[in-house]
Amino acid sequence: MFTASGLRVRFLKVWEKSGYNTVEWVRYISRAGSYEIRC
Repeated sequence: MFTASGLRVRFLKVWEKSGYNTVEWVRYISRAGSYEIRC
């Protein structure tokens, strides 16, 4: 997956100590604005 700035995201893993379930999503903030991708 590529962003508008050319940054490539291949893997994203979240470790949370409090034990709640995480939601798989990635948020990007760029000069043109922000957008979200939810899988």
